[in-house]
Amino acid sequence: MSAGAAKSEYFAGLDLLRFAAAGLVVADHFGLYAWAYPSATGPARDAAFGFLEPMSAIGSIGVEIFFLISGFVIAASAVGSTPNDFALRRAIRVFPALWISGLVAGVAMLSTGAPLSSVAADYARYAVLSPVGPYIDGVVWTLIVEAVFYALIYAVLWSGGTATFGRVAKVLGVLSALYLIVLVAAETAPGPAAAHLASLLGRFPFKVFLLRHGVLFAVGMLIWSGFDRGFTRAGNGWIAVLLVFCSLEICIDRPGFVANLVSLALWWASLGVLLVSVARSGWIKRYPRQVPMIRRLGRLSYPVYLNHYTLGLVVVPALAALGWSRPLVFFAALAIVLLVSSLIMAYPERLLQTALKNAMRGWHNRREVAATTP
Repeated sequence: MSAGAAKSEYFAGLDLLRFAAAGLVVADHFGLYAWAYPSATGPARDAAFGFLEPMSAIGSIGVEIFFLISGFVIAASAVGSTPNDFALRRAIRVFPALWISGLVAGVAMLSTGAPLSSVAADYARYAVLSPVGPYIDGVVWTLIVEAVFYALIYAVLWSGGTATFGRVAKVLGVLSALYLIVLVAAETAPGPAAAHLASLLGRFPFKVFLLRHGVLFAVGMLIWSGFDRGFTRAGNGWIAVLLVFCSLEICIDRPGFVANLVSLALWWASLGVLLVSVARSGWIKRYPRQVPMIRRLGRLSYPVYLNHYTLGLVVVPALAALGWSRPLVFFAALAIVLLVSSLIMAYPERLLQTALKNAMRGWHNRREVAATTP
């Protein structure tokens, strides 16, 4: 697969994988919602959907799947891009749905009696992907991690271009692996000093700076490099070693053997889907009528991810207060999340993206005119 093909090829399996990963995260959070009041941290006896309780330890694997996909897709999308073009395309992809979904979350919180000043401050931090919370919606932390990864790719494009992606992935993977070794050692060692170190290493900045999840991004990048430049014995060895640390990261903080086993199985199955989707990307050409639907599911995964958490935890007790049964509340709340997400994707997100793209073209044109004017 050439560099140009890696960028232009459509990988239908990755869109399906994105939607499945979003579904896992939705199941995780719906399993935490309280029945009588808007919360995702209420007592277990007040859980709205007890049948989803197992997902509270498993569904978050969707985040690790997203990071793996990002490592591959972002590396591929950077091919042939200037640093500024890459940054602008990422901003156009990320911010419109983020801003609109944040407004939806803000309205939902205001409906519960939350003070406007607090909601506005939380939205402002959310809208700019501030590394310091709190936020109007808790899932934004993953986008902050993604944004730091984008910044890393931006810096690489400035310094050495995509030819250095393999080396950058290895450095990122090694740093993340060392962090994971120290974290696991601190969590398993006895004594208050080890407990303090484990608590320190578990804080958000270590996620922001890609140490906690860097191995996931690194494996995605190395897989892209393998498809783009050819898999070698040394490259495969790097991937194999980092996959061990990916498995270690997945098992950290997940309670119980079963949760770890299922989470690992889901992530490794997703890795297999990624590999097959890229290696056999031409299969979708036999089903041209399905392409628009699959693309739509891939696009829908992002607004679903952004809208399900705060909106869901507010809608569930509101519907429960109407006296509806739990199954009816579950399906109604899920339908509301899907409907709101679909409407955002179909209308305001697209309009705002178009406006930003037009602004970007105008900026490019003005630069070209300025460069050619004597």
